[in-house]
Amino acid sequence: MTPADAAGVFIFIMRMDAHKTRENHKLSSWIIRNSHIAITFEEMTMTNLNSNLHVVARVFLGLLFLVAGLGKLGNVDGFAGYMASGGIPAFLAWPAVLFEILAGAAIIAGFQTRLAALALAAFCVVTAVLYHFVPADQMQMTMFFKNLGLAGGYLLLANAGSGAFSVDARKG
Repeated sequence: MTPADAAGVFIFIMRMDAHKTRENHKLSSWIIRNSHIAITFEEMTMTNLNSNLHVVARVFLGLLFLVAGLGKLGNVDGFAGYMASGGIPAFLAWPAVLFEILAGAAIIAGFQTRLAALALAAFCVVTAVLYHFVPADQMQMTMFFKNLGLAGGYLLLANAGSGAFSVDARKG
């Protein structure tokens, strides 16, 4: 159904409400013959947009952690030192790296999306407070608010769920 067809459906619905005439019934038959599904333009657009945007959002949000975790594999000892500078024990470096990789992959695939998104939201808030809250440093404060913004995105994803194109949707 093209936007022009959808607009025709909208106009048809308005005309049917105003006048129940033979012309409108002919128009109705033409619309049904020429469009497989007679829905409004708004319904058609929002259904497709919601399904596609869930996938795009999951990929964007998941890639951030997947790539970051894979990048840390090259220097886990250096990452452990950075963690220790924020007060987190260095022995938690490997679990943190694995968490980033697995949670990022889970978000991308749409597997246990709500749980992974909640965990990543918490991770973003904790790292923002421990490593980026430095009011005297504008760059660190930008990173602080970036982490809070990401946490907000993960909370929205936890609320909305994985969407139609996901492992969660296939499992039912």
